[in-house]
Amino acid sequence: MQGMATLHYAECAPFLEASLRDSNLLVRGNAALALSDLRIADASALVLSMFANEQDTIAIQYAAGALRTLGVKAAAPSIREKISVFNGQTRSTLIQVLGTLGSDDDLPLIAGYLNDATGSEIAATRAVEELAGVNFGPLRTGIGGYPPPELIAARAWWASHKDAWPRCDDCHPSVIRNK
Repeated sequence: MQGMATLHYAECAPFLEASLRDSNLLVRGNAALALSDLRIADASALVLSMFANEQDTIAIQYAAGALRTLGVKAAAPSIREKISVFNGQTRSTLIQVLGTLGSDDDLPLIAGYLNDATGSEIAATRAVEELAGVNFGPLRTGIGGYPPPELIAARAWWASHKDAWPRCDDCHPSVIRNK
């Protein structure tokens, strides 16, 4: 039954693909999300093209999420370019997506945002975890001190590994504990 649903929804792909070029940023962004939600992998190149040319922060965030869902590793160069151009939630989204789609070579770029005073530190922490295969502990929410323990652990881990990255012997432990 699931395969039949996918075939039924795939019929809307041409409309969604055309919507990636719409003048309205929300139409473009939502079209990218819909294509990824429907797992229409054939649209990956079009979503990537839309993302690479996009200048609006909301549409960039939506398209980046779509590229992550579709697993479009070819998006990494465009993501790298946009990270330094944008800030706030857009930068955080781009850092997180690069953590998924990037490679070991991206870790120094991402680790540079562990000390970002504009709010991308937690996104960088999670992206470092994903790229390096480490775990700095659960994300803490609510009232607490700053910086959170997982950010302190990420900063300490990077400080002790940056000179040897990516060829260090102990770079990929399963859990890093903040003591």
